[in-house]
Amino acid sequence: MRIHGTKVLVIAGGLVFGTAALADGMTHAQYETGENGIEAEYKAAKAHCDSLSGKAEEVCEAEAKGVERVAKADLRARYEPTASHVQDARNARIEATYSVAMERCEAKSGNAEDVCEKEAKAVRIHALSTAEARAATSSAEYSLAKERCDALSGDSKDRCIDDAKARFAQQ
Repeated sequence: MRIHGTKVLVIAGGLVFGTAALADGMTHAQYETGENGIEAEYKAAKAHCDSLSGKAEEVCEAEAKGVERVAKADLRARYEPTASHVQDARNARIEATYSVAMERCEAKSGNAEDVCEKEAKAVRIHALSTAEARAATSSAEYSLAKERCDALSGDSKDRCIDDAKARFAQQ
């Protein structure tokens, strides 16, 4: 049980800190192609899940849905790299991990199920608070970087502000 919880914590932590949605010049056509690819992958994963039964099918479906939501949120964050979209992608990862963990807990019974659910909830709360703190820190760092740019003028100031916006996913 403890190993499972540790894995969830490691995964959630990696997911929270793993999102780096930098502007990559994605066109609307590329965005739509990405969306279509995500939907096709979800349909294929769902078809695989349909070949399973019982709790295994439910866990598989939660994983497939989570992967779809995370991929769509990541795609949106790459297409429109705002702080809000980057945060949405982090939250999608956290919620996907939580959803799968809760499905796995339902396969247990009694005290083991209760402990599993409480552990999953604790990991989710920790990951959400960490993501929220990271967003607040990023916002404060952006404000500081912008303040430093105010000491410059002309093109130097414009480049400085543009760099700060890109670095902290602001628009």
